[in-house]
Amino acid sequence: NELDDAVRCRLRTDAARLCCHVSGGIDSGAIAATASRLAGKPLPCFTVTFPHALYDESAIARAMAAHIGAPWNPVEVSAGDIAGSLSDAVYFSEGLAINSHLAAKFILNRAIRAGGYKVALSGEGADELFLGYPHLRQDAGAVSYDALAQTNLVSAGVQISAGDTLPLHTIE
Repeated sequence: NELDDAVRCRLRTDAARLCCHVSGGIDSGAIAATASRLAGKPLPCFTVTFPHALYDESAIARAMAAHIGAPWNPVEVSAGDIAGSLSDAVYFSEGLAINSHLAAKFILNRAIRAGGYKVALSGEGADELFLGYPHLRQDAGAVSYDALAQTNLVSAGVQISAGDTLPLHTIE
């Protein structure tokens, strides 16, 4: 199938050690499970963890790693870590980000590199396909705003629009 083919292509590398990003999403779990199956062994999984439970997906990521028999490596990231790494994350990134995930992923990948890994497979970009976040479900019309806002408080006003919008013209 297409997922197997896509992952198989990414497993072709000269790097001796491979690992996977795993979050609480369908995309990273599918990639980690597929890569481990195709590699013939569980690939180590790395996860960003946050001290605030509202943002932390580590329980799901830990369960996913356990399900495929993979070693799980949590990388704790605090608000101070994000603030301290944001400049480097922006400098070294290849694109823009609408939230602090850019710095958190920079920290995650720095830990992966420090662990001796040069290749990490991730599900980056697949959330749009699988409607993996509330604002994507809203954009697709799959769920009403009211239902999303009531069950996804952390996303209200950030990834799910709420209240008055800002003007689009330049304020001088």
